Amino acid sequence: MAKDDTPDILPPRENAQLFGHEAAERRFMQEVARGTPHHAYLMTGPKGIGKATLAYRFARYVLSQKQAADTSTASLFGDAPAAAVTNCDMSPENPLFRRVSAGSHSDLLVLSPSIDPKKGTERGEITAEEAREVPNFLQLTPAEGDWRVVIVDAVDQLNTHAANALLKILEEPPERAIIFLICHEPGGTLATIRSRCRHFRLDAPDMEAFEKVLETAAPHIERADYPALYTLSYGSPGFAVTLDAHKALDMYDAWLAALLPQASTESKSKLADKANLMKEAKVWDIFLHSWQVALHRLTIHPLIGPPISAREAEYLDAIASAVPPELRQRWLLAGRKLITATDTFNLEKRATVRLLLEPQRLDNLMAAA
Repeated sequence: MAKDDTPDILPPRENAQLFGHEAAERRFMQEVARGTPHHAYLMTGPKGIGKATLAYRFARYVLSQKQAADTSTASLFGDAPAAAVTNCDMSPENPLFRRVSAGSHSDLLVLSPSIDPKKGTERGEITAEEAREVPNFLQLTPAEGDWRVVIVDAVDQLNTHAANALLKILEEPPERAIIFLICHEPGGTLATIRSRCRHFRLDAPDMEAFEKVLETAAPHIERADYPALYTLSYGSPGFAVTLDAHKALDMYDAWLAALLPQASTESKSKLADKANLMKEAKVWDIFLHSWQVALHRLTIHPLIGPPISAREAEYLDAIASAVPPELRQRWLLAGRKLITATDTFNLEKRATVRLLLEPQRLDNLMAAA
């Protein structure tokens, strides 16, 4: 599978390259060129498709406008005249790029969950106290250029009080200020926030763009795994890198083998025992994601498209022959409810996995709940 399990994909603020969102980039640049940029942009789409990377590209572009306007024969983006610029590319050697990357640009504020000093991990939410930094920051005059810019990564992580604090500045935005709100699940965002933003609905890149991202940002991944990772990640390059690092393709095959009608009780118990040893939340989430992809593809079998693994078609044929379509659909829905309950109430992983492997038991249990 991977030559090296250590992902080397750059963080969005340090990433100079982006593939697959050219139309959104052109639209934004046209709005800036016309002098009609909105005060807030809601950038929605699945995790890992480049929303944050695009937001930083937009931020660098906006922050460079005064310097670009002052340069009649060259731009910040190369030796060509500024009028010839057709994208938001900027060299990582550019001083502005370096300061944005280092978090030291005085006209850029990034709002994201803080780090828990005890655990050394990112907190799960953005607090109201943190969100109040945004209006305080935007009320100041730009120090270096014509604009002040805020990136919220991500709006899904604002708690209720933080969302209301941010809403106030969206209702009465100051001049020469732009806010980019990254959003993974727009349905969970306040409708009042959504209504005050201009939307960029970003889709997962096509296979060609997906391959370019992995070739550039994650050369340790074997090219032979690209098609399988594209399908397993739903086209998200960032998620694909994480899946590869945690051997998700092996997890996927392990689920399918254990879901076979002829799978032994011992093999199912081994998979459940292995899952129970998963202490890292990310690994557990990837393990459950692999089950959900397997069940989704089982519900639409045989119309699944290219296979994820060499034996997937054989496995799905065998499972589908033993489980009628109606039960497959209920199996998927009941399993999703069980996964939510497991996360909410910290249920035993071993018991959850055993139920996910038994459609009739799971169906009966969820029907009785």
